[in-house]
Amino acid sequence: THTREKSILKYNQHSVRCTWVLIALCTVVFVWQMWNASWRFAPIQQNMMFGPATVDLISQGAQMSPCIIESHQWWRIFSSQFLHGGVLHIGFNMYGLWALAGPMEMEFGWLRMFVIYLVSGTSSALSTALLLPNAVGLGASGAICGLVGAEWAELLMNSKLYGSGFCQRFCQLFAPTLLLFLLSLAPGVNFFAPFSGMVCGPLLGLALGVR
Repeated sequence: THTREKSILKYNQHSVRCTWVLIALCTVVFVWQMWNASWRFAPIQQNMMFGPATVDLISQGAQMSPCIIESHQWWRIFSSQFLHGGVLHIGFNMYGLWALAGPMEMEFGWLRMFVIYLVSGTSSALSTALLLPNAVGLGASGAICGLVGAEWAELLMNSKLYGSGFCQRFCQLFAPTLLLFLLSLAPGVNFFAPFSGMVCGPLLGLALGVR
């Protein structure tokens, strides 16, 4: 038993590599964003997240429907998922990614977690492009909400296995879900991105979740 516990602990320590790769990738990209903007922060009235100006974000690959449709820059749907609007934006998202993606990677495996992350982020980008065509969209919020939605699906699929711990797990998921919903209602925040991720996530969780 002791050997088995050590094996499980060793596995858990090395089973969140994909999560750390995603965090490192988003961080490196944000450093590049600031370098590309000559380390200039936009006025707080223009960017409340303490980051580059809007024109810089667009040139760096943020999502904007006219650029995607008229200029055929479809790659923006994917590049925008790894860009962030400022220090507060990336700080909050990377904390959410670390707190949610790590445990899911240990449960679901890195490939399933990554598929849920990428598909949820892409769904959020597409919904923003359709419903807010003039908005500048970027960030990992939609993908992170997809991870939360997938965890809800896992809880429902395996509700009987949780037993007396079901209520505790429910509260653990309810708190971040409520926080993400409230943050999505804040001024200047794209509501459709997290909402789309929260809808897409449970569907992916039901299809890819571990029973």
